[in-house]
Amino acid sequence: SGDSGGNGVGGGEGGAEVYEPQTYPPAPDLFKALERLGQHGQPPVFLLGHVPPRAPAANDAASPGAGGGPAAAAAAVAGAAGVRVLSGALLGGTLDYSVAPIGLWLRTERAIYRCLEAAPSYAPRCRPPGGSPSVPLPEASAIGLLHLFEHTGGGLEQPFQSKKRAAFPILRLRAYEVCGRDGAARSLFRAMPDGVRQRKAEGKEEPEPLFLRGELVPSAAGASSPHLWAGPLRAWSAEFERRPRDGKADPLLWVCTQHAAYALALSAASAPAADKSAAPASAGAGAPLQRSASAELSREQSRTGGEAPATTWGAGDGLVLRLAAEVLLQCRDHVPARAGKLYNIILSNAWERLPKAESAGLKRDTLLYERHVASFLCTALLDAKHAPLASRLREERSKYIEERKRAAQRD
Repeated sequence: SGDSGGNGVGGGEGGAEVYEPQTYPPAPDLFKALERLGQHGQPPVFLLGHVPPRAPAANDAASPGAGGGPAAAAAAVAGAAGVRVLSGALLGGTLDYSVAPIGLWLRTERAIYRCLEAAPSYAPRCRPPGGSPSVPLPEASAIGLLHLFEHTGGGLEQPFQSKKRAAFPILRLRAYEVCGRDGAARSLFRAMPDGVRQRKAEGKEEPEPLFLRGELVPSAAGASSPHLWAGPLRAWSAEFERRPRDGKADPLLWVCTQHAAYALALSAASAPAADKSAAPASAGAGAPLQRSASAELSREQSRTGGEAPATTWGAGDGLVLRLAAEVLLQCRDHVPARAGKLYNIILSNAWERLPKAESAGLKRDTLLYERHVASFLCTALLDAKHAPLASRLREERSKYIEERKRAAQRD
């Protein structure tokens, strides 16, 4: 009973392990155990770990009989090996996202322990929410940490409006991707072509909800960057009128959930993985938001009667966003009427400015004339007052589709 080690701070080099007396070992999952603390019939949980010595202080006095003065006392403290501690029953715990990595504090009746590192054998059962892509921080929990993650100023103005609140808090993500409930990547522009989540139509199935996962970018200095799971997504909006980086367009994608608006820089998107349903999100500067699976393209091709089929993989959302931004950047040098007449030149120049690593293996027209890509680009052109170029794009797409149908009939 009581804590061995007095009022020391626990954790450290040897890690910390949690045990229930009735099951010693194995140890229980730490955060599940913390959720059950105080519930009727739940056994007590204890902390087992190595308490390292404190760092020597300048005013340390020599211990009685040790001799040698303060310097010798400091050396003795520095050379101590610490002690192994079995704590009293845990009463609660706290996660601290204001530091990196995420801080963990556990409390007993007589001491508070800062757990620095879990023992290797126990680490799989001691994963804090947000500590890894497989254990993300729920969005509701992130909203309670706005003092660490909300971004204000810096030219960020979210485009969404809500009847229930004056404005959504702005959060930023890196290594992000849009996915379904199963965790597999989805195309945002294909699933929500109008920029808002469609409601269930009579006689049709409920539209698949989309979610957002990635690493929160802290607004407070020194804070951690927990992995987040947010959604379902309600709307999206693209911001093209941003200062170019290195002479190239730097668009910003906004997505909105019930709780917050997320600013997604294109260069901070997640790198594509071979199997998105199994692979965790990972950082990849300059990578597309995601690339559609070939199976999804096959379904789209059969559904649209062979319109603009892709041969290997479909339009990635990031590539589509970048293409639209480059087209608008080319249009700045021309009045709308003239831009409509320079259709091929503007599109060719914009395509050439795309990163080769993202556009490799794609034909421009194959990508450009997919339904959701053409719709996205037309909307962006109309918003920028370039109706003649948008009209020309629709005409060229119709010609392309007809040519593909005639080619299919000849074959």
